[in-house]
Amino acid sequence: MQRTFLKDLAEAAGVSVSQASRALNGKAEVAPEVRQRIHELARKMNYRNLSRQHTVTLAVLISWMDHFTASLFNALSREAERNGIRLAVISPQHLSMLDEWLFDGVILISGRILIPDWHERCRLPLVAVNSRGNLLDRIPGVFSDGGFSQAMEYLISRGHRRIAVVNPGADIPTRDGKRGEKAFRSVAGKWGLEGEARYLFYRDWADLEARLCRLLDEHYTAFLDVSCDNGPRLLDFLRDRGKQVPADVSLITYDNREVSAYLEPPLTTLAYDFPEMARSAIELMRRRLKDGSGLNSVRLLTKLTVRGSTGPAPSR
Repeated sequence: MQRTFLKDLAEAAGVSVSQASRALNGKAEVAPEVRQRIHELARKMNYRNLSRQHTVTLAVLISWMDHFTASLFNALSREAERNGIRLAVISPQHLSMLDEWLFDGVILISGRILIPDWHERCRLPLVAVNSRGNLLDRIPGVFSDGGFSQAMEYLISRGHRRIAVVNPGADIPTRDGKRGEKAFRSVAGKWGLEGEARYLFYRDWADLEARLCRLLDEHYTAFLDVSCDNGPRLLDFLRDRGKQVPADVSLITYDNREVSAYLEPPLTTLAYDFPEMARSAIELMRRRLKDGSGLNSVRLLTKLTVRGSTGPAPSR
């Protein structure tokens, strides 16, 4: 797409370059109708002022706030500050703000809020970070390996065969879910566990409890919960049903650094490298804004940290 300069925008609006600049920067000495016309033309002509004096402003689209999202956003904020970039959080309910404000680019965090005509409507560079959305082919991103293979291989090495992965989002067969399920089934097939290992989605905590109760009745001995937030509740749930961790059931969750290592027993976890995810996302966006490159996605590995919530499979 051809780059639009401030002089091009001023010429299209029939105003001076200085007046166009004042309108874009919110200065008071511009008539409201002139300001509106210049902003409309800026959106239509895909104008982004990327001069050295300009502070790049990125919209961060967030569907919900949980431990993963908060940790990633904090890492993005630190990385953006180091690069002199301003961030503004936008919720799915306020996508129209992308049309009303002059953002330079958009970062999508783990959401399902993309619109089919994204490029035609918003015309903004977009980078997705571990998105659960049905991503468009032209959107680069930063994706962490879900760690399903690591967790499965470890549990199998400890003698577990009845292993279940439970993934929040029962109503959405997401791209992340499909990718994780593929890795899960690949390991299950390798070890001949197709009839025993299970991969399940759940809607909410009540649905998760019901599914876990059925799995316990079927003598499942190991669980991987794809969540950073459920660890303490899962340990309480298993105790309330008379199960000892890890003597009866082994448990792996995603890392919540505030609590995982301090629970009883300490949780075995899969951890995201949030600083590297943020660095990669900002670098992709910088390259896209500079010359349109940075279209390749970046994949990062999660880290399995073994603690006291996993052990050998119980003998029957």
